[in-house]
Amino acid sequence: MSWLFDLGNSRLKWARLANGRLLDQGALAHQGGGFDLALDQVLAALPRAQDAYLSSVATADLAARVRALCARHGVPCRDVRPSAAFAGVHVAYPQPEQLGADRFLALLAAHARGPGPWLIVSLGTAVTVDALGQDGRHLGGVIAPTPTLMRAALAARVPHLVEDGGEAMVFASNTRDALAGGALGATLGLIERCHAKAAVVFGCAPALLLGGGGAADIGSELDLDYQLAPDLVLEGLAVWAKHGSG
Repeated sequence: MSWLFDLGNSRLKWARLANGRLLDQGALAHQGGGFDLALDQVLAALPRAQDAYLSSVATADLAARVRALCARHGVPCRDVRPSAAFAGVHVAYPQPEQLGADRFLALLAAHARGPGPWLIVSLGTAVTVDALGQDGRHLGGVIAPTPTLMRAALAARVPHLVEDGGEAMVFASNTRDALAGGALGATLGLIERCHAKAAVVFGCAPALLLGGGGAADIGSELDLDYQLAPDLVLEGLAVWAKHGSG
């Protein structure tokens, strides 16, 4: 039995892997005070594991604190590092270590779900889109700001353009709605463009997986069929553990 940790830019998600199943899943914000104490209490309540695996896109200090807390409970914790090929997936990056661990694990999770092809979209602090063929070959991907980040960046350069509020619409009659609609439309357009391009390369439309905290909001606006996949990184960690973690 293993503990699995997905350490993102704002939250830590965890699960217990037992008999191939994800159990006791939870999440904890790590911004602000009290994180270490709260996680210590979580780990104390979980059944003891033989080992733990960590995917982190957060700071090195925060990842070290998670590992230290695991060690305090007698569970050694290993970081996941992307590799060129693993569990049938072949990463497009010539230097696979440059691919985020979260994106790498999402590829493993998608491939484990079935042959695809897949378009894997994560909507967290940033938007990432990756394409994966039926043969497990990663076509590559893109990274872009979320609608929230787009508006914040625009407001930072042009202060009178407020960074929140408004109702997203295609043709707005006021500035707040126009900003909301523009930011959302840019994200939707990126996803739909990647989907169309992938369909040409693969010769068929890829199945679309949506993960991350903003997935439900974006999905409801997409003109594409999709599957919500909120735990792709944890699913990928389960694949990593199953195949001997490299």
